[in-house]
Amino acid sequence: MIYNHNIIQRQYDEIIAPNFDIDAKGIYASTYQKGIIQLQNTNLILSKTPLQVLDIGIGTGSFLEQIALLREGEVSPFGMDISEKMLDIAKKKIPNLRTIVDDATNLEKHYANRSFDLICSHFVTGFVPMRELAPKVWNLLDEGAYWSLIGQTMASYPNLRKIEDSLVSKLIYWVSGNSKLDYDVVSSPEGHSEVIEILEENDFEVCQIETFEPKIDFANLDDFLDFGYYNGWLTPFIEKLGIHKASKMLSLMINILLFPIHDNQSIEIALARKITK
Repeated sequence: MIYNHNIIQRQYDEIIAPNFDIDAKGIYASTYQKGIIQLQNTNLILSKTPLQVLDIGIGTGSFLEQIALLREGEVSPFGMDISEKMLDIAKKKIPNLRTIVDDATNLEKHYANRSFDLICSHFVTGFVPMRELAPKVWNLLDEGAYWSLIGQTMASYPNLRKIEDSLVSKLIYWVSGNSKLDYDVVSSPEGHSEVIEILEENDFEVCQIETFEPKIDFANLDDFLDFGYYNGWLTPFIEKLGIHKASKMLSLMINILLFPIHDNQSIEIALARKITK
C-alpha cells in the first residue's frame, strides 16, 4: 500500500463526505453518466434477472443509485468504502445496500464466498494500483460478468504540474514552510494505453473505453480549494502543502501570482468483461 490508510480515511470522513455531492464543476456527475451509458449498451440494465453488484469505493452511492433506478430487474447492491461517513450517505440513497468499511486491498477478505455480475470501481486506482486491483476484481466476477472502471491518469493537471516547478511555486513553498509535492503517493495509471494493457493482461475483454478530458478553470484560491480540497480531487496534496490554512497574506500572494489557472483532467472510463483464462 503506497498511501496512509488512516490519513485518507480521516480526509474522506471529515472533509470530503460532507461536500462530495456538491460536485464542484460537475465532473463526477459527467463521468458517472458516461459510465452508465456504457452499461446501457449491454444487457445489464434491461435484463429482468437479479443483478449482484459490488461498488468498490462507492462514495456516496450516486452511481449505484442510478443503476437501481434504471434497471427493470432486482438489484442486490454491495458497497465498500474507506469512509464510514461516505457509506452513511450512500445507505440513505440505497436502503438495501450492504456495506463494509475497508479499502480495495482487502476485497478477498470480505467477499471470498460471493461472486458478482458487475463490479464498479470509480476513482479507486489513485490509491490502489490498477495492477493490484485487476486480479482481485477478476476473481470475484462470474464468467462473462463486467467491470466498470473509472479513474484519473497521470496525464491529469498538466498546467498545475508546470506551475509547481516554477519560481513562483518555489517562493510559495518557502513562505508557507511546506515541502514540495510528492507524486509517488499516487498509483494512477500513466494513461489510456496502460489501462488497456492491464485489463488485457488480466484476462479482461475491453468492451468500451473512453478518455474524458474535462477542462477546469480556477478563478482564485477559494475556487481551487472548493474543487481540489473539499471535493476530494487533490485533498492529500493540498493538505500536505497547507494552503487550505493559508494566512490572508499568503492567500493574497497566491491569488496574485498563480490565478487564474486553466487546466484539464484525464479520466479513463472503461467497461471490461471477464473472459476465461
